[in-house]
Amino acid sequence: MDSLRGRCQCYDTLLNNSTINITSGSAIKVVNFVNTGSKTDLSGTGGLYIMNYSSQINKAVVAGTSAALPVTIYDATRTGAQTFDQMGGTFTNTTFQNFTPDTVGSFPGCSVTYMSVVLPVYWKYFTASADHYPILNWGYVFTSTTQYIVERSYDNKNFAALTKVGTEPSGNYRYTDRSADPYQNRIYYRIKAVDIDGRIHNSETECVNLSTGSNGSTIVVAPNPASNQLTVNFTSEQHQPVKLTIHNALGHPLRSTNFEVATGKNALPLDVSSFKEGMYYMTIEKTSGELIATQIFLKKMSRFVNEKEA
Repeated sequence: MDSLRGRCQCYDTLLNNSTINITSGSAIKVVNFVNTGSKTDLSGTGGLYIMNYSSQINKAVVAGTSAALPVTIYDATRTGAQTFDQMGGTFTNTTFQNFTPDTVGSFPGCSVTYMSVVLPVYWKYFTASADHYPILNWGYVFTSTTQYIVERSYDNKNFAALTKVGTEPSGNYRYTDRSADPYQNRIYYRIKAVDIDGRIHNSETECVNLSTGSNGSTIVVAPNPASNQLTVNFTSEQHQPVKLTIHNALGHPLRSTNFEVATGKNALPLDVSSFKEGMYYMTIEKTSGELIATQIFLKKMSRFVNEKEA
């Protein structure tokens, strides 16, 4: 963007990834401002007026000419801190001031018609982990025009939509997939962001392994579903005492059993005949309380009981 000299420019949303020099007596007035880059992106001695959201990411730099000739940032939503809503990069020779605009859609002394700029999605992070169920966490750089579609696949090829999520001011999300098939140990997830103009931005694909715990330990339950007896096939990285706890679907512990496991493969027998039909999950912990592994299993009624009741 060229230097501004003695004039004003207004934007709905302004994404700056180059250089703006606001000269003395000039102003940029925006509803939302996102500054991204790796050099001096905003400089000069003029003013930047921000109505709503402000973000500075990567190694972006805001730098006035000097301490005596700073860039002045007027932020209508400021609470006193010398910061943007999302911080990153550096600020040098910059002053922050609060201002009260006439209305949400206009600024005093700025007669230029707004130019609407569509702000694309910039993923901050996307992670997938397991804590009894797959848990997804993701974040994005602000945009008010995006829906997020959570997608799941069991083969990393065919993805199906699970749910749609609207935007949140914080830009941070958490989703727990309680409908995941407990028989599928490896489950793949991705987030599809859809802009208001129809553009699609896919996140990276993340995989959750429901049978893998910390330090490479693995746990497989068989049979699953189980009626009376099941075997927990647990591979341990070391010889150690562990505690196996069965929890109900609400997370309440129902029964704990202590085992001494050897390095490598272990077969731990469990009697589940007294449990009601439904979904349960088990945890294996060290004596210190550190969680090693988790696994979901289903309890079904035995055929003998059903025949007797009939």
